[in-house]
Amino acid sequence: MSDESSRCDTLLPPPSSYFKNNCPIQNPFIGLYVEFDHIEQINLEQNQFRVKINFSIAWADPQITFAHLKKWKESILNNLISDIWQPILSFDSASFGDNMNMMNNEGAVFNYATISSEEGVSSVSNSEEVLLTSGSNITIFKRTIYVFSITCSYDFLYFPFDIQECDIPLKLANFGICQPKWNLGDNFIYVNATPKLNTISMYEISDIRFDYDKSVSEVKIITLKLLIRRASQTYLLTTFLPCSSLCILGQMTLTHFSIDNFSDRITVSVSLLIVIASLFSQVSSNLPSSDEFKFVDIFFFYAMLKLCIVYVIHAIIEKNVKKVTNNSVCDIVKGYRKKNSIDMNNIWSSNPQKDCSEETLHKVKLINDIGHYILLIIDVIALSLSLYFIITNNNYIEHNFKNFNITK
Repeated sequence: MSDESSRCDTLLPPPSSYFKNNCPIQNPFIGLYVEFDHIEQINLEQNQFRVKINFSIAWADPQITFAHLKKWKESILNNLISDIWQPILSFDSASFGDNMNMMNNEGAVFNYATISSEEGVSSVSNSEEVLLTSGSNITIFKRTIYVFSITCSYDFLYFPFDIQECDIPLKLANFGICQPKWNLGDNFIYVNATPKLNTISMYEISDIRFDYDKSVSEVKIITLKLLIRRASQTYLLTTFLPCSSLCILGQMTLTHFSIDNFSDRITVSVSLLIVIASLFSQVSSNLPSSDEFKFVDIFFFYAMLKLCIVYVIHAIIEKNVKKVTNNSVCDIVKGYRKKNSIDMNNIWSSNPQKDCSEETLHKVKLINDIGHYILLIIDVIALSLSLYFIITNNNYIEHNFKNFNITK
């Protein structure tokens, strides 16, 4: 009999009837532990993000026997591990190469451990006294650390005030008639809610939650869920506020420029339009490619359309001013045709010069004021609708996210 100190916790060779490609029982229960170490990269162009995940799957195998295991003491398992059945876990939203590495145990950090829920039974094996424990009382853990490339369907409609919800389905592979299923009992599914570290400064990562189909009795897919919130402060300072300031300057050409100063009014409006178009071109070159409109696109289109309307208002005002001032009565009264002028007081009892100037001034001021107030009303409506849809959409996403399961 060997010395106690020389004994090693070990897995005994499986029986000759053991087949590692079949489940030890028909529908084995699998436990899960998941922890996000950190998110390394978010790739908007490829709809992906890279995340380092530390996860463990746990199961029991009643067909095998262990020796020298103490009750509730974790032991590292190294020998003969390739000779026993192991669940295969696939990440449906990960790349094909990542799943192949998981299946072949390549490119990742792996280790195995066991915990016994019962004391071993004294027996003799190979002329030695040993404590044997049935595999039905042993929980086997396979721990993995790997950096996954996860595909996420980004929705850029409210960019850059968007919140992206990403799903990571964890699916158990079938083995013929053997169909492993997740153990939904207490303490068998553990998802660490908070990532250890977020290395992406432009984004905020939510707690990690999980969900599964509650309408089926045998759950084979557990979906991890997280929210990626974009930090929009930079866009406010570099895009929205400058563009809004230019729009305000364009609006001021209707209120702070003399009505008869068409040249200055139109020059400022066109210059502002060119600046906003240039800013939009610069911003759009750095936006993620997408076949759908983004909020920032709509914002710039609205800003350029507004300045075009301001330009049209100035043109209408100038046209009306010229139309009235070119009228022969006004020209005669103003002395533009002094050679042919006559005493108008003999024809009209009222003062035609006063009527002409007041009519012109009243009409162009009315056009100017109507245009100014209509644009203000449209601005208020556009701002209100934008805030409503952005806040409503983000609140809806966050509200639904809170309904998912969380490990406390």
